[in-house]
Amino acid sequence: MPGPQARVPPELLGQTERLFRIEVIGLDWNCPKFITPRFTREELAGVTQPLTDRIAELEAELARLRS
Repeated sequence: MPGPQARVPPELLGQTERLFRIEVIGLDWNCPKFITPRFTREELAGVTQPLTDRIAELEAELARLRS
C-alpha cells in the first residue's frame, strides 16, 4: 500500500501538517431507527394493489398455458 503522501494532491504536500488515516470497521447507513416512514401501509397498498392484481392475472394465465 502506498504511503499517506501518495494520497495528498502534489500542490498540498508542502502545506500539509497532519494526515489522519481512518479505518472504518462497520457501517449501518440505513438504520431503521432513524428512517421516518413517509407512507402508511394503507397508502402503499392503494398504489401497489393494481400491480398485485396484474401479477395474479399473469400467474393464472401462465398456469393455464402450462396445463
